[in-house]
Amino acid sequence: MIIHYYYFGVPIPSLTHEKQAVEIPSGTTIDQLMKVIGETIEDSASEFLNKASFLVNKMGAKREAVLKDGDEVVILYPIGGG
Repeated sequence: MIIHYYYFGVPIPSLTHEKQAVEIPSGTTIDQLMKVIGETIEDSASEFLNKASFLVNKMGAKREAVLKDGDEVVILYPIGGG
């Protein structure tokens, strides 16, 4: 199945805001997708994936969420504050 993803609000130049696609097996979770993506990016940028938040089809999602063919995943930079 094909999943589309992009990064939003990420202050790492190598992680583009352009939509990308990846082919993954059926039943893949967001956490498993992050491992696949992590294999293709620089080590310094892959740490970001451990802290990221996610939207799937514009709805908040947890790492355990199972993805479906055609889903759009937005990988969000974690924002802190108080």
